[in-house]
Amino acid sequence: QYLVLTSVNDGIFTSFDFGLNWVNSDGINKIRDCTDVEIDVTGQYLVAVTSGRGIYHSMDHGLSWNLASLPEATASQTFKRIVSDRTGQFLVALPDHGPLLTSRDYGKSWSEAPSIPFTAGEVTHLAFDSAGNELFAVAENGAIYGSNDKGITWSTRVKTAASDHPT
Repeated sequence: QYLVLTSVNDGIFTSFDFGLNWVNSDGINKIRDCTDVEIDVTGQYLVAVTSGRGIYHSMDHGLSWNLASLPEATASQTFKRIVSDRTGQFLVALPDHGPLLTSRDYGKSWSEAPSIPFTAGEVTHLAFDSAGNELFAVAENGAIYGSNDKGITWSTRVKTAASDHPT
């Protein structure tokens, strides 16, 4: 029943009735340059990533938004994608470059992910499995990496000829 959409110029829109009606949920303080948004299954927790303007979170169905606490070196990054487990409590943000960022508190605060076998710039997609237990990353060279401990350790799930010879 809960849906959320983003617009680069017009902010974030939410619907609580399966998309019949939409509300600009960030009001006059539009979150500009929003590149992706994630919502938990209850619709209460929302997190939006931007192009150079940080990460925002809402804990009240999008009625109010706050700038999240980010590691200093990543505060002005462009983020391509954000994914969450089914609860919305654990999230992973994919920047254009640098380390993946993770949050374990519904997007309020973020930290750099532990060592990963790829760079964030190489990753084109992130996704959780349908149960929200396993995290996957797809690299530009076609390799697929997986983590079953929320990104602490990773293993190569699919290796391609291109992944053997990175450019």
